[in-house]
Amino acid sequence: MLDEYQTDGYFSDDEIDVWLNEGQYDMTNYGKHLKQTSTIITWEDHDIYNLPHDFIKIFGVEFEGGSLAKITHSDLGNKHGYLIWGKTIRISPTPQEEKGLTLHYYRYPKVMEEDNDEPEIPAQYRHLIIEYAVSKACEKDEMYDKANLSYQKYANGLQVFMEDSAPAPYPRQVKVIRR
Repeated sequence: MLDEYQTDGYFSDDEIDVWLNEGQYDMTNYGKHLKQTSTIITWEDHDIYNLPHDFIKIFGVEFEGGSLAKITHSDLGNKHGYLIWGKTIRISPTPQEEKGLTLHYYRYPKVMEEDNDEPEIPAQYRHLIIEYAVSKACEKDEMYDKANLSYQKYANGLQVFMEDSAPAPYPRQVKVIRR
């Protein structure tokens, strides 16, 4: 992939793979376009559960047939809801039996390991991962002007990707009152 870009140095396949995966992770972290649903089975008298390994950010939690609201640390035990704490989720009040806790979240992409693995980025934005990797290669070669140019192309494209990936706003409901 990077063969068409001129750099002075030699890079191992492992380095290039790392840079391509970093670019994809970075884009996914900002674009939040990969959605996932996962169900955790709660245990009696346990209120802390590990989040999935590919978790970025939650956008919905369901428990006991309804949605849970995000709460603060001081609300634990006093209100129904959830709190994300590091790589865990806390449920309030503490479950008293086994039930399904459904998480709707944005996830990180799968690691590209094989030469034929494809990024989980929409096709029209995949060139940005290359720009990211080129910027890293040029930086390693101490070609800082080229590194900055490639990174700027990446950053500009990332901004467009983020705008395109943003969830649509909820439609506003307006009640018309006629007199």
